[in-house]
Amino acid sequence: MDLSGRPKRVLAGLSICALGAGLITVPVLDMYEDITVGGKPIYSTMIENSIGLLLALLLVAGGFWVASRDWQFRYVRRMIVWTWGIAAGFGFVFTWILGIQVGLQGEYKPIVIALDAILLGSVVAFGVGIFDVRREQGKQRADREQSRTAALFENTADDVATLRVSPERVVSLSTNAVFDDNFDDATVVFEEVIQAAGMESRTAFIEYITAGEPFEVEVTLDDRGEQRDFIAQVTPYDETGDNTAELFLVLTDVTEQKQLARERVARSRIEQLHQSASEMANAPDTDEAFDLAVSAAEQSLHFERAVLYIHGEPVRTHGTDGLLDQTAADKLTLDKQPLVARDGGSSVTWRGDEEILTIPVGGQGLLQASKRGESFDESQIRAGELLTTHLRETLRRLQRERTIREERERMEFLNRILRHDFLNGMNVVRMQGQFLESSVTDDQRERVETIIDRVDSMTDLINTMRSFMKAVIEGNEHELFATPLDEELTDAVEDARDAHPAAVFEIDGVFPPAEVLADDLISELFHNLLTNAVEHNDADEPLVRVTAETTTDSVVVRIADNGPGIPEGMRSRVLEKGEKGEESEGTGLGLYLCEEIISTYGGSCASTRASWVGQSSNWNCHAPTAESSRDYGEPGRKPRPSGRG
Repeated sequence: MDLSGRPKRVLAGLSICALGAGLITVPVLDMYEDITVGGKPIYSTMIENSIGLLLALLLVAGGFWVASRDWQFRYVRRMIVWTWGIAAGFGFVFTWILGIQVGLQGEYKPIVIALDAILLGSVVAFGVGIFDVRREQGKQRADREQSRTAALFENTADDVATLRVSPERVVSLSTNAVFDDNFDDATVVFEEVIQAAGMESRTAFIEYITAGEPFEVEVTLDDRGEQRDFIAQVTPYDETGDNTAELFLVLTDVTEQKQLARERVARSRIEQLHQSASEMANAPDTDEAFDLAVSAAEQSLHFERAVLYIHGEPVRTHGTDGLLDQTAADKLTLDKQPLVARDGGSSVTWRGDEEILTIPVGGQGLLQASKRGESFDESQIRAGELLTTHLRETLRRLQRERTIREERERMEFLNRILRHDFLNGMNVVRMQGQFLESSVTDDQRERVETIIDRVDSMTDLINTMRSFMKAVIEGNEHELFATPLDEELTDAVEDARDAHPAAVFEIDGVFPPAEVLADDLISELFHNLLTNAVEHNDADEPLVRVTAETTTDSVVVRIADNGPGIPEGMRSRVLEKGEKGEESEGTGLGLYLCEEIISTYGGSCASTRASWVGQSSNWNCHAPTAESSRDYGEPGRKPRPSGRG
């Protein structure tokens, strides 16, 4: 009920009562005069004034009725204007007639007054008739408009209902087939719509739409057990009076559109995160990784406050000096169940109207972000969890790179010690042994030769370790050059012949003049393979055959020998670190070093059984040609490692 206009309605009703009370005095005074002065019978004067009395009493009753109605005051004001206007008009006309008759003509003509009253009443009746006809025409136009609008809505995919709304109740007049399929009661739907619009009452809603204001609101409704999103539009088509309106309620289902919009936003967040992840993958240090993570979080979460907490310290903050929710952080730290558990390990807590999202960064820390007045949606939470996953991997990568740098520094230090201290010391011991060899007895000479042999073995081991550490330290970061394979392979065979004069080294054909992407370790590769073919050969005359050929984009080098070969079960493991034969006195690092070197060139080595002589072995090494790759420097050769005994 509209209480704000009630005092005005009461005053308006009392004014009508006052008019009726004033007019009732005329028949009352006439009756008094007829009885007391004229001596007329009571019944005759009652009959004479009964119509006046009845009409005046009806006017008084009408005033009370108006005061009790829950009408908008603009309707009451219109009724008051009409009532007092017509009463004043009638009063003016009859006062004018009586004034002329008595003042100018000196006589009273009741018949003329009666005829004038009839004439005035006829004119008023004519006006009322015109008003009634116009009202009926307006109603017919409204009915036609309703029918036309209903026809427009008949084949629409929207839910349409026709309602009559008053302060007391809502009546459903009609619904289309779509509305009937989706909802049970149009009045219940209407109540949910005006609640979603924030209307305090039906009266406030009626005043709003009848004032010509557009009405459109987004509302979520239960559509046969499924929560769906709608745009609700209300269009009034008739005001029937008595604070009542008839209207169309049109519901447009926008669930799919909103879902598509949410998916577009989610995809945009994921694309931003992938870009941020790519940038973090290339971050040179933790400071830049932290900056990128917070920037990406701000774009995805739209937070008001945030803190990135790593290893017990706030490394980045926004709108705060520390943690936003210590309890949530402690629960993650203690590995307890969060207040609201999620698949990604995040938790959501509330502090007043502020929602706080806490997401762990592996075991290294957490990200907390908050906003007021709204919640983080599911896609934002997932984006935040994906972001912290990328940050965790970035921090692990940076830690690994730090560890590798430290290990390289230690290995470089050890390599310098081997190169300068151990190797120089071994050379001094060997020189002293050779000096003693010529000045000792035969018995003592055997011991000196043993010393020299052990020194040579230690020197070979040191050279192998130096080459191994060089390959490991530089890895794939060292520069490769276009290196002539035929020259390197020829030099390696000549060196092997000098080192092992009792063995026979054959070159099958001519080495192709091909270039491979390599460095100075390529000579170490061939040296180890050729030496291995001789030292592990039990034939009376070790025989080693070297072959090389080119394919479309690579060079294949085959080194075969007439030794016992590698057992079948050992072939897949012989290139592993520390693997060696049962009778081998080596360190198990030579062939492993060959695999490490050839892999840095993008190639590979494999052991097979040779078919050209006895129980022999065959090494096949593949390396890509320089022409097959564009990523190499200017052709050139670097000196082979020196100091190999």
